[in-house]
Amino acid sequence: MHFHLPKPLHGWRELAGEVGIIVVGVLIALAAEQLVEEWTWHRKAEAARASIMHELALDAGVFDERAINAKCVEANGAELAAVLRKVAKTGVLPNLDHVGGGSTRPAVTGAWVAATADGTVSHLSNDFREILGIEYPLIADYPNKLMEENQQWAIVRLAQQAPGPISETLLAEVATALARARYEARINDVVAAQALEVLEKAGVKPDYSFPLDAGASRADLIRAIKTYGCKPLLVDGRQSPPA
Repeated sequence: MHFHLPKPLHGWRELAGEVGIIVVGVLIALAAEQLVEEWTWHRKAEAARASIMHELALDAGVFDERAINAKCVEANGAELAAVLRKVAKTGVLPNLDHVGGGSTRPAVTGAWVAATADGTVSHLSNDFREILGIEYPLIADYPNKLMEENQQWAIVRLAQQAPGPISETLLAEVATALARARYEARINDVVAAQALEVLEKAGVKPDYSFPLDAGASRADLIRAIKTYGCKPLLVDGRQSPPA
């Protein structure tokens, strides 16, 4: 019995050529798909970088605002602590105005969170990722810490609501809240200063457009702070002497 192999329609050489063409076509398609994917990630990375840079500029403005206010807030707190020590002896709370409070503007991290969630951050440059790897962990908990600080300042401001005789319980509550607020303010001041230093070294220029107008300068911010920012503590209508 004899077995006869089927003959290719155009010969083995022609068949090999056709298979080679198919293989080359598949490889070209895969390479093209890879190029498209790389280009897509490149565009996403560029867009993410632009969003993150804008976010960091706004954060730099937030931290610079806090730095400008820091000495006034600490002085205000020290003066109020001195007043409360006198109240502990007299049992009478004077009329108080401009009782302190820290910054209320938190840092924003939305662009960084989004870039991390969808994997875009891995396609950013190594140098840029190094900066972000320092900055964002540093400020990750800043909004929560800021809220905790301002909750204490809110209790402290009860002192300006009811001048006159004050119970020992309320006085102790206000004094304790003041001590905690000043402590948390110092911690937040340090974090803000460190974060601002990182951004300045990275060449990020502060953006003061929130809450001011676009293109606002640091001088504009300082002028605005004189209106809505920290002011000297007033005791019975007069500025309290430095503690």
